[in-house]
Amino acid sequence: MRSFNSLVLVIAVVTLSSCVTGPPVQELAFIYTDDEFGRYAIDGDATVTGQAFLRQRGGGVVVCAGAPVVLFPKTPTFDRAVETAREGKQPMPMAGADERFKKVARIATCDAQGNFTFERIPRARWYVFSRVNWEVADRAQGGELIGEVDTSQGGEHRILLTDANRVH
Repeated sequence: MRSFNSLVLVIAVVTLSSCVTGPPVQELAFIYTDDEFGRYAIDGDATVTGQAFLRQRGGGVVVCAGAPVVLFPKTPTFDRAVETAREGKQPMPMAGADERFKKVARIATCDAQGNFTFERIPRARWYVFSRVNWEVADRAQGGELIGEVDTSQGGEHRILLTDANRVH
């Protein structure tokens, strides 16, 4: 369930991971090229808003309040990483995180209602990632969510990360 720990480290070079054990690791070559990522490193005219939440078995709703949300490029490099995570494996960079990924990934924080906003986003296709977690009887519940948004037309775009967006 914590398959994106290394992916988030790679794309944002921030410490979002909190697990000690996790799924099997699969090393991937994360190769940064200006052809693939250059257009993601600039400011743009698009805005992405959204909300992340999961429903509990009893019907209650838990939001991502205070959790980070990461917007990162939908490119062949990250397509492989997302596919790996959806297979239940932890994508791990072969040569460590490339510092240039900080220029192409964006990070926001969910407010108390689970809402988030990214402004001045370039026109392109993106992945949006967050976690919604809670505990029941000292057992971790919730999960990691990933969706896609296309800002190619500029303007405002809204995305909901819900049960349908669980990694697995």
